[in-house]
Amino acid sequence: MASKAFPLFSFTLIVFISLFPHAALANSNNEKSSPFDFLKHLQGCHKGDKLKGIHELKTYLEHFGYLNYKNQSQANNDDFDDLLESALKTYQLNYHLKVTGTLDSQTVSKMMMPRCGVPDIINGTTRMTSGKKNQRHSSTSFHTVSHYTFFPGSPKWPPSKYSLTYGFLPQTPSRAMDPVARAFQTWAANTHFRFARVQDYTTADIKIGFYRGNHGDGSSFDGRGGILAHAFAPQDGRFHYDADETWAVGATPGAIDLETVALHEIGHLLGLGHSSVEGAIMFARIPPGSTKGLHSDDIQGIRALYKICSYNGSYWQMRRVSVWMTSLDPKFPYTGIQLMQGKEGVKTLTYIMHVWPRVEWKTPPIILLKWNTDGSSMGQPGKSGIGGVLRDYGGHIKCLFSCPTGELSSNQVELKAMIKALQISKDLIASSHGNHAFIFETDSTNILAWINGSSERPWRDKHLIMEALNLIAQLPHILFLHSNREANSLTDNFAKLELVDNIYVESGSGYFGFLMCFFLRRYRKSPSVRLL
Repeated sequence: MASKAFPLFSFTLIVFISLFPHAALANSNNEKSSPFDFLKHLQGCHKGDKLKGIHELKTYLEHFGYLNYKNQSQANNDDFDDLLESALKTYQLNYHLKVTGTLDSQTVSKMMMPRCGVPDIINGTTRMTSGKKNQRHSSTSFHTVSHYTFFPGSPKWPPSKYSLTYGFLPQTPSRAMDPVARAFQTWAANTHFRFARVQDYTTADIKIGFYRGNHGDGSSFDGRGGILAHAFAPQDGRFHYDADETWAVGATPGAIDLETVALHEIGHLLGLGHSSVEGAIMFARIPPGSTKGLHSDDIQGIRALYKICSYNGSYWQMRRVSVWMTSLDPKFPYTGIQLMQGKEGVKTLTYIMHVWPRVEWKTPPIILLKWNTDGSSMGQPGKSGIGGVLRDYGGHIKCLFSCPTGELSSNQVELKAMIKALQISKDLIASSHGNHAFIFETDSTNILAWINGSSERPWRDKHLIMEALNLIAQLPHILFLHSNREANSLTDNFAKLELVDNIYVESGSGYFGFLMCFFLRRYRKSPSVRLL
């Protein structure tokens, strides 16, 4: 993780004075004892010992989920019993220490490190050491083992809640906000989530603040050098820093990096538990004077939880996109009337089957749907028509349209085709409350340049361009690609057919699903309707 480039001395002063004026600088002459210092004089103790302070060790392990005494008197005494030994062995196993059941020097050193307040074990279940094999296929197959974990029950944000807001408790120092914002950006760059800061803390999905001691959430802070922060599983949204810690921006000796802790706690907010991989951001312990970024274990974990896949540098959440295509929901935006198997209907399906297998069309990833759109004009302007086909990863046709558009120029008709496909996509998402992801392919380089702003937009077509951009802004996941004319030949043919304004959507599933279509609501208001 990159640190801010300021001279160390002035950097330290700025951080500690402007962030928390009351916080003492970390130095050898002004250090408060850590809440975990009691562990030092317990080093070497083992089962059968009776030593003053062992009850504090029990409290420590109970807080982080390793112990759960049914008899409170056992929890409060100083006897090193069987349950304590078992808990200590589990701790050592989780943190890759030698499993002795004895509080040896390595175990004490690990336990004394500042850490996250979220327990390692929740409801008696630990998964930190349960390696998960991940296989990747290439010319040489290999396996990697991950140690990410989820909260019990794998809670997560619903598919429709991919855009989350966050806000800071009033009086939060302004210099503490930028590191947190960068942490959100890092998670956004590796997931399908989007994060936006809002000024109204009370309305935010994620609420961030600095607190001391017992602050009313059932998880008290313990002062400097112990628990650094904690956050709650989805969809709670609470993220609390311990205000008594010595905080800094970047790697500062004796201080804790705000951004590193934010990265960790956001992982909890999204549904990740602690990892036993020390290099992972979800490792529970963060030593002072260090920074850390996302590890492959963290990324594999969040993508496994939300079934996220990457494509062309973008991240998409896997969903059963067949829901609205194979069974029309009552809220589906179009009225379905079964296509009668008459001469015209048979002609339509024959045409699709004849043309489609010959085109040079590339399949999208399994979780995406791909639009191909095209427009055809006989002049500048001239008689024109548009066509569009929506297909899945198997090449099965899910939706198609073909209709005349009056007299338009070639650029205008290409824009019209894109706009119609965008509108259908928007309606599908709105009706199914889903998070569907679309790829749009067109053979028009002009359209792509105007959409991404790399080319000056002609004033005479600006109204169409702005209409397209407005629709694009309303779609959560969308990617635009260029295709050659051969790959776009099916939509080119539909554009040239100049059929009435009809929409067809698949009503089956599997390889033969596209043979069953529904004739759906007309997009234009003309009373005349005929089939393909």
